[in-house]
Amino acid sequence: MPHAKLGKPETERIREHVRSHTVTVAVIRTEKTPSEIESVVNDMGKACGVKPVKIMFSPTSDFGLAELNSNDRILALVLVGGDRTELVSVSRTDVAFISDLEGAICMSNIQSGVIRNGL
Repeated sequence: MPHAKLGKPETERIREHVRSHTVTVAVIRTEKTPSEIESVVNDMGKACGVKPVKIMFSPTSDFGLAELNSNDRILALVLVGGDRTELVSVSRTDVAFISDLEGAICMSNIQSGVIRNGL
């Protein structure tokens, strides 16, 4: 199955936003599984001059977070399930939002593990 890929205009829109703001969030809808979105994360890293730090997904893989950064920029990619790979929105955010989303994914993973293992 082919890997996920954003179009050039979408990539350029994210790149320009990252250049203009210190912390950016881009919401990307994709039909791909977590293992198939690595190409989107790597493409964004190259285009924006940031490196992937972490990638996390909910237990059902219906949403996830990829955090990329450099010395002075942070790009958070929020990945949600959908019919095709496309940019939904890009905007300025803050580190607190990224931390909250990361915490929600971690809590969801812990709760899923507790239910699955019957602890």
